[in-house]
Order: sequence, then structure tokens, then C-alpha cells
Amino acid sequence: DDLAAYHGRESEPVLRCRLQEATCHAVLGETGVALREMESLLADQRRILGEDHERTLDLRRQIGMLHMGAGDTTRAHRILSDLLADIERLHGPSHPLAESVRNLLGDLPDDSKW
Repeated sequence: DDLAAYHGRESEPVLRCRLQEATCHAVLGETGVALREMESLLADQRRILGEDHERTLDLRRQIGMLHMGAGDTTRAHRILSDLLADIERLHGPSHPLAESVRNLLGDLPDDSKW
């Protein structure tokens, strides 16, 4: 709140602190809280930074991984598949983030692909 009051809610330091806060919740096993915070942050990053910004893409990957870890493999598959398509559209199939997402998708059980 102090950073937002000083720099503005949409400033770079505030966006980074929000990500750090969500990441701390994830590390503590508070997956639901972490997902809510990351999804709220994602909406703001899409608006502020743009849909195709590297940080927006990476946040989508993190959200997909959280869903994966929480056992929601169907949602994880949807998020990561959509992300992979966007990365390949922007950077091609050999981009390191595309390879990372492809590996994550390969780790999902087959029933999550339906």
C-alpha cells in the first residue's frame, strides 16, 4: 500500500511486489491465495504491459504451473496450450519459453488434454 501511494498502483515497483507476494503464498502452500493474486495481477499486466509482454507471458506460465501443482490438470492444460500458441505466434517454436511450456504440457497426464 505504501509503494502504491508513493509510486502509483500501476507502477513497476508495485507490480513486482505483487508478484513477489503471490509467489510467497505459493511457496507457503497457499495455492488458492496465490492463484487469486496472480490472476488479479495478470489482468493488470495485460492492461498495463500488454498481452504479448514477456512478463505477462511468464505470469501465465506460472499460473499454469500452480494449477498443475494443485492437481487441476485440465485447467493447467488449457492455460499452457493457449500460452504455447501465443509464444509460437510471437517468437516461433524454438523460443526457450515455448520449449519450457511444451515440457510442462508433456508432464501433464493424458486425461487433462480433454
